[in-house]
Amino acid sequence: MLLISRCVLFCLFLSLFALSCAHQPRQRDDVSRLLDSFAATSDEDERTEIVLELYKMDDPRIVAVFRANLSRDASRLHYFIAQYLAKRGEEKALAILNENYFEYPVSSQQWAYSVHAFGQYRYTPAIPNLIKSLQAASLNVVDEAVWSLRQIFPGSPESFGTPEEAVAYFTGRSA
Repeated sequence: MLLISRCVLFCLFLSLFALSCAHQPRQRDDVSRLLDSFAATSDEDERTEIVLELYKMDDPRIVAVFRANLSRDASRLHYFIAQYLAKRGEEKALAILNENYFEYPVSSQQWAYSVHAFGQYRYTPAIPNLIKSLQAASLNVVDEAVWSLRQIFPGSPESFGTPEEAVAYFTGRSA
């Protein structure tokens, strides 16, 4: 019985490994196809849909195309391009997201990923916006702002009694 179970597990492992390997060339083809489609259209809605698919993939060709299309425009399309690069630590993308703080037409849940990136890369120019976010209506944004400020200011308290206490503390630290 134990021998059969080991054999079944080994076969399952091999099957999953084979699927993983088989998926890699298909993903490369998908990236090529999507990048070609992105280059071929000027329709912003179509480009946004393509970017949303590319956003889920990790490929140096996407980084190159997104760098070339990085813009200060506060559209949904340009948000996802900037966020893709920001989550990889690209300072220019972080700067653009910070300049357009809360201006993009994305959900607060999505925006929280940008707030997280500011802390992940200790992007200090975002400190004033992060402090303002401590009183945001979205708890996702508030939580990520607190986390980000703690990354920028190590040794910060684990908790605060009120949002106002957090604002006062981080305002003092940033002075």
